[in-house]
Amino acid sequence: MNRRLREQTINLAQRAARFAIDKGLLNGQRGYRPFVILGRGRTGSNFLASLLRSHGHVVTFGELFNQARPNHILWEFPGYRSSPADCALRRTDAVAFIERRVFGPHPPRVSAVGFKLFYYHAREDACQLIWPYLKARQEVHVVHLTRQNLLRTFVSEKVAKQTRLWSIRDDTQAHRNVSVELDHAELEQAFSTTRAQERACVDYFVGHPKLELTYEALATDTAHEMERVQTFLGVTPRPLFAKTRKQARMPLAHMVTNYPGLKERFAGTPWGTFFDE
Repeated sequence: MNRRLREQTINLAQRAARFAIDKGLLNGQRGYRPFVILGRGRTGSNFLASLLRSHGHVVTFGELFNQARPNHILWEFPGYRSSPADCALRRTDAVAFIERRVFGPHPPRVSAVGFKLFYYHAREDACQLIWPYLKARQEVHVVHLTRQNLLRTFVSEKVAKQTRLWSIRDDTQAHRNVSVELDHAELEQAFSTTRAQERACVDYFVGHPKLELTYEALATDTAHEMERVQTFLGVTPRPLFAKTRKQARMPLAHMVTNYPGLKERFAGTPWGTFFDE
């Protein structure tokens, strides 16, 4: 079966199963492995989630607690939509939202269910309760995705804001002629904040099964790293494919207009290696 046909078959089966469970035509089950993809934006989470969705036995939702649009839920999975009822439940009782709609009943073939949770998600209002809820459920597996070169992270973020493209599915959309200027103080603060968030969240989920994964390893040795991820999630490893594509195809020195000055100022600091490309 070719990749496109396999993708269409998986999507159709997922939509049909979700419809059947919601209508009471199929009994769901909760014997799957729950997980979260823990991290921050621009570290390869779209790539990782897209790969997992091609498995067929793994349900991987998007940034469910990204509330930039309060009346929209980033399910990013076939069979789900941003219904007013779901949006209201997430807003008023985030724990019930997770238990009913995320870690609720799923088709018998599903072996793992998870969603993307960024360090800065659900830090206000009633949604804050999901953090202690997840902490208490120590069976929740944590895939901690980080990026070794944080400069790449923040360049990617700047470019995404500039182009308004946060993910692409076609190589023709790749950024081959973009440039950004970065502020030294802003970068230094961002580097420090992100590393502190990484450490804090690792400590927060102490006792949970945890898999450390870097974007760099995932991008350069995808098959091996995804075998590790699949084994961690308790599913039979199989070849996976992603619908997303790498956005930036240029050296950092070509994308950052003030790169030489920044490289000089960060030399000898903990962040100096980010400029060693």
